[in-house]
Amino acid sequence: MSIPFLDRIKQAFAPVSNDDIANKKYVDDVAAAKAASSHTHTIGNVTNLQTALTNLQATLDGKAASSHTHTASEITDLSTAIGGSIRAWARINASGSIMAGSGIASAAWTGGRCKITLSTPAPHTNYAVIGTSYNVPAPVLTEEPRQGSRTTSAFWIVLNNITTTEAAGEFSVMVLY
Repeated sequence: MSIPFLDRIKQAFAPVSNDDIANKKYVDDVAAAKAASSHTHTIGNVTNLQTALTNLQATLDGKAASSHTHTASEITDLSTAIGGSIRAWARINASGSIMAGSGIASAAWTGGRCKITLSTPAPHTNYAVIGTSYNVPAPVLTEEPRQGSRTTSAFWIVLNNITTTEAAGEFSVMVLY
């Protein structure tokens, strides 16, 4: 049996300790005041969110795209990072056309020798030339050993045991100093 006076007292007081019993009306009222477990907010409903997003965007605007490229000259201290050595390189076809590379201005075949001209002269003639041919087992590419065949701006290479430039196909060279 319910006593109306006691029911009104129970409804008037909320539980104050873990041992207190809460009535249904109190629980329903508290639950109704809470947000649904699934809900949304606008940016303005979240304290300092717009400021944080603006600052983040400003930071991202100062960064490069995740997919981008650089030329060797755009990379600070690249030569130091790779040992200060590779100054020029090229992949050259049998007709002397440069297919890819950097620091090589031209390649020209003359009488079984290929003259390689550097885009920027080396500071001295004490540089190394490394090369390989794609169609013939190594070692077939060597630097021309004749006196005066190396200058600060060019060097000559020969393809050992190859009688025609077409037989050599593509080759690559690197200049290191």
